[in-house]
Amino acid sequence: MKKRLLTLALALSLVCALAVPAAAISVTEIVPCKYDYILGFTEGLSPVQRDGRYGYIDRTGREVIPCKYDEAEYFSAGLAKVQLCGRYGFIDRTGKEVVACKYDGADFPSYTLTWVRLNGKYGLIDQTGREVVPCRYDWAHSFSEGLAAVQRDGRWGYIDQTGQEVIPCKYDAASLIFDDLVAVQMNGKWGYIDKTGQEVVPCKYDATYYASEGLAQVERDGKCGYIDQTGKEVVPCKYDAMDFFFEDLSMVKLNDKWGYIDRTGKEVVPCKYDWERPFSEGLAVVVLDGKWGYIDKTGQEIVPCRYDTTYSFSNGLAWVELDGKCGCIDKTGREVVPCKYDAAAIIFDDLAAMKLNGKWSFVDRTGQEVTPCKYDATYNASEGLAQVERDGKSGYIDQTGQEVIPCKYDAAYPFSEGLAAVELDGKYGYVDQTGQEVIPCRYDAAYSFSEGLAAVERDGKWGYIDRAGREVTPYKYGYAFSFSDGLAMVFVGEEETGKVGLLAIDGYYTAYASTQTVLADGAAVELQCYARKDAQGYPTNYFRLRDVASVLNGSAAQFDVGWDGAVNIETGKAYSPNGSELQTPFRGDRRYEFASAATRIDGEVAWLEAIVLRDDAGGGYTYYKLRDLGEALGFRVDWSAEQGILIETK
Repeated sequence: MKKRLLTLALALSLVCALAVPAAAISVTEIVPCKYDYILGFTEGLSPVQRDGRYGYIDRTGREVIPCKYDEAEYFSAGLAKVQLCGRYGFIDRTGKEVVACKYDGADFPSYTLTWVRLNGKYGLIDQTGREVVPCRYDWAHSFSEGLAAVQRDGRWGYIDQTGQEVIPCKYDAASLIFDDLVAVQMNGKWGYIDKTGQEVVPCKYDATYYASEGLAQVERDGKCGYIDQTGKEVVPCKYDAMDFFFEDLSMVKLNDKWGYIDRTGKEVVPCKYDWERPFSEGLAVVVLDGKWGYIDKTGQEIVPCRYDTTYSFSNGLAWVELDGKCGCIDKTGREVVPCKYDAAAIIFDDLAAMKLNGKWSFVDRTGQEVTPCKYDATYNASEGLAQVERDGKSGYIDQTGQEVIPCKYDAAYPFSEGLAAVELDGKYGYVDQTGQEVIPCRYDAAYSFSEGLAAVERDGKWGYIDRAGREVTPYKYGYAFSFSDGLAMVFVGEEETGKVGLLAIDGYYTAYASTQTVLADGAAVELQCYARKDAQGYPTNYFRLRDVASVLNGSAAQFDVGWDGAVNIETGKAYSPNGSELQTPFRGDRRYEFASAATRIDGEVAWLEAIVLRDDAGGGYTYYKLRDLGEALGFRVDWSAEQGILIETK
């Protein structure tokens, strides 16, 4: 039972940790418990299984694509891969078979080209299902920087995103793309060619590796070095081993000793250490004769090699161990916390838990012990409080180490949305951050609050309560999951034969209409916008893309907007109006959906959150967060109480 329920929970878990609304929340069962699985929503649709067949439901619970497929996967780039009679194809969000189920296999769909397999051969199709590259390759890799490695008749080459074989299949192997260079193998040796197929580095290396900070590691005759983007060997192949560049330095090994080189190949730290780690916050861990210490980037030993174990610095401090005891040092090597403790754990940014003689205390960044060693166990903090245990009872401490909620509960759990589940005498309730038991311990089991609701169990059945402890649904489910993005799965029946349904928070997908005055380079303009409200009622405004384009036309941040199944933005181009700008396509609050179509900026997919509102005829209008557009398109967005929303393009 638990295994199946966990699978269902993971599938739908897109948990938003929002604040809790003060108003009462109501819930509607939008999908009765009739499905075997509800797998989770992408692009507004979720695969569902009923009686061994798969289809799709939307966020209202409507089965928009009937359960008729043997397999169905998540939507991506406006399409979903489905299987029927052992063959794969693609459907769109209306259920139309854009690509008939005729392939032996297929990748996840993309906005450009997607690999498919037929009779053991690979080819490429576009989003319309057109076969751009016939199924003729024996093997194929994903696209990277505009190229994909392909194999035919045992030889490797590269194709571009038009399907053209820009590098013929003549190599023994093809591997990593390094900026404008491609690694290829011929007669057992590796070299580099450019994206036109021109040889930049002859095939003379035994191995090539991933690049870091503009340099790629190569190996020849058992020795390692680095080349740059032009193929020049900037670090000769003389080292026995090396690591990636990090903070402009790379670890290198020579004659069984480790040192560091810079990007010119200069050995800034001689190869004299037994072992070392990459630099972190300007210092690196080194080991010499079995003892650990720290050096800076000049090779100076800041902390002598005298510890048994050391760890990388974080926020100016590092844990160290000496003679089986733990302590903490700062970047000068000063022992802020003496090495006298048996174990250590970070609980808050400025407070650590230290264990001595089986008990835990708390120490601040100055090394001051703010609580004595009295706790049996400590846990990571959540929302400013951390769980502690003493004498079999649990409570909470704050960031100063003060026990704000006494250790009186049998169990205590992390805070979420200002409340934490606690157990007392086998029953569960909730406390707030002052320790007040706002919901009495009367439940048999309880989950954390999510989106203002918590799933609780009573007399073997599950339901939901709000922050006030009000019963939002009856206790009638065999299991109930936490709400995520306005939805929660519920389960009835036995493990193997039980069914899954879906609950929705009423009004969750409502966008609230308003008009905002925006000062664009000092000129005032009124724009209609729509707000999504969080669980506490705080709004986030979304603006129509064409309205923003119209307002910025002629400015340094002007852009044009087009549509071809995706939203296309061309920066630096004058806006071409279509007559709908700065007009209200509808009035009042509207239901919204998250945009499923891609947004491309100058041809590249941009991951901008957008919502779509539809008019009464079903026409869609795309709205974006103004700050997101500003960051992506190069204009500044600000706000002041006196002037409101400000846009600056100069």
